Amino acid sequence: MKKFTFFATAALALVTFTAKAELMDKAFYKMPTFTTIQDANTTPVTAPATGTNPITVQNTRTNNTPRYLYTTWGEEGWAKAPAEFPETGYSFSCYFTIAADAGVSNCLEFALLPVDVAVPANHMKLLNTTEYFFRFHQAVNGVDGQDSIWVNGDVIENANWNHGEKNGEIAVLTVGTQYYIRVDVVGTEAKASIKDAEGNVAFEGTKDISALPNTKIGSLWFNTSGACTYQFDDVKLSYLAEGPFAAEPQVELLACIDTERDYYVKFEEGTALHWILPGEEAEAEDSPVYFSDGKMGRNFEEDPDLEGGAWIIECFNSGTLQCWTSREEDESNTSDVVETEVVCETIYMPVPSAYISNVAAGFGKTFTLTADNSETLLRPTVTIHYVLKDAAGTTLAEGNKMSGETVEFTAEGSLDLYAFDNSHPTEWYGKSETVTINNDVEYVLAVANDYQWTKEVCDGTVDGFTRLEIVDNGNKSHWDRIYSTQYYGYDADGNIICNDGTYSSDKTEEDVVYWKRGFGFFDKSVIGTDDCKWNVQVPNDIYTGFLPLVPDTSDEWTADAWSIFPLEGVVYYAVSGNVIKNAAGQAGYCPMHIQENYISDNADKPNFFVIHKRGGYDRPDKGNSNSTEVVVAGVTFYLYRYDTAINSVEVYTYKGFEAGIEAIENDAPAQQAAPIFNLRGQRVENMAAPGFYIQGNQKVFVK
Repeated sequence: MKKFTFFATAALALVTFTAKAELMDKAFYKMPTFTTIQDANTTPVTAPATGTNPITVQNTRTNNTPRYLYTTWGEEGWAKAPAEFPETGYSFSCYFTIAADAGVSNCLEFALLPVDVAVPANHMKLLNTTEYFFRFHQAVNGVDGQDSIWVNGDVIENANWNHGEKNGEIAVLTVGTQYYIRVDVVGTEAKASIKDAEGNVAFEGTKDISALPNTKIGSLWFNTSGACTYQFDDVKLSYLAEGPFAAEPQVELLACIDTERDYYVKFEEGTALHWILPGEEAEAEDSPVYFSDGKMGRNFEEDPDLEGGAWIIECFNSGTLQCWTSREEDESNTSDVVETEVVCETIYMPVPSAYISNVAAGFGKTFTLTADNSETLLRPTVTIHYVLKDAAGTTLAEGNKMSGETVEFTAEGSLDLYAFDNSHPTEWYGKSETVTINNDVEYVLAVANDYQWTKEVCDGTVDGFTRLEIVDNGNKSHWDRIYSTQYYGYDADGNIICNDGTYSSDKTEEDVVYWKRGFGFFDKSVIGTDDCKWNVQVPNDIYTGFLPLVPDTSDEWTADAWSIFPLEGVVYYAVSGNVIKNAAGQAGYCPMHIQENYISDNADKPNFFVIHKRGGYDRPDKGNSNSTEVVVAGVTFYLYRYDTAINSVEVYTYKGFEAGIEAIENDAPAQQAAPIFNLRGQRVENMAAPGFYIQGNQKVFVK
């Protein structure tokens, strides 16, 4: 072990004479990051990375698509807790900062739950369990950098969607200010406080926890929305013990450089870091490192601005890395050893793939490239190299793309793909194997249906349908605005600069790049009243009214909720009671499928149906919400919520496919309103010229 330097020895001598025993937090669990994160549509989202100091949680989605995060440590987080706590019990503590709230953070929610209590997966609804140690939520938007929160308030089941329940004791937090949150669990009480760095109290209170199923805190739940940024730091469970004492270092993997593994180690002030490299028995040559000398930044360079306590350990052999700390004034006062298993082998990038994200008649297709790095250590940024070739094998294009980008075919050909590391000065990860995607299947438009019926059709009488009047007096800001006279002007950056004739400062009509207007069925002034209404057409048989699309059979459907909305299309307008679920078990989805006679009989040649849709935010102030979803025939399509419309559907089958006898005939009204296509898939005005045509779900021959 290296000896102290002269200056270090002098400094430690001073500490030795001045150090006094005092009660300090002794951590037995530290939270490295949030382990689970989801958004409103249950789409997996990358969790805040470990090693961020502090852990930064940023929501870049709209204020109506919140993300909820949680970390469950359960009994595992208690593995290093003492058999008995002192009379002061144990504590949860963390530093918390509202870094930016954009004035819209009324979905902010924080809760500590007991071990073995199921973590809820709520979507924009307040946590309604009473089984918590501490919680707060925000019921109103922030104003002038001040955010009001309500602490330890029980809320009603399924509280309103805007988190408007003002239950609990109010506290005010300032945006940009770091607060120290502490919850001391003593017996059957949880004493909580929120204070700033100067000790100013934002909240103090005590909660009776005698009814909780467990007195151990086992998870942290956090919910946020509205383009906000939050920061967590030093999240831990601890108890008071007589110190000072050496605390365990935090060891995390920083880099995988071919067969080298580098670990970033953080340790506390007043301690020295010790380590033994994998495969070795004695301390490493550079060990120990004292807090004041630990100024290694994550960029692998010494950072003089760091306070200290940060070091990078390089490992070149597989085995066990052992790290611990000792008190600078007393090397015999050591922490427990943190053991980290190290595997020094080359990691290869994930093998890329491609799926058809758009299809047209002939060989025209769009392939979306993907590479799943979720199981690759440290989740490196993946670059995909592609080579586009024609049917003869001649290279047409070559380049690099990121996962999620597309490559288009206009004719028969193939696509060679491999993934590599293009984000570091050298390739830290090995190249993946090369895969070839063949585009050798020709497709034809088999059938199409356009559900965007005119207002006149929806106001009239249609065979097989019943007219229904929708009265939207709840001002739900979905269809009511679309059908009103509201209009907005957008600039080149997609920002609204004209609101119903009122321009933003220093903006004029010349700055407007495009307008978005409601359909004008009624004046915007009646939104939220009984005069906010329009007619829709409800099929008498929901299973034949929208062919070739068919709702999945279910006793849970509200039959008259399935309808054709004018100028929009198929909508399942069940505003409340959305009990249908998607494959992930999330409520609010309507499963549908294509007619079974269009399912391919050849596994190598799948058929497809293309859904054109608009979200319920196809209202004038929400920009463009048109989208296309390509689904393999035989796979379920999920219509999301009552505010999404299916505009049209096209079914493409491989050339030579025989659909056989129609499983079910299309009703007359859809046939009457459907657009007309020729056999090349081109839309035509009428069937005046001799030949074959497709309208709705039927082929028509004109002599």
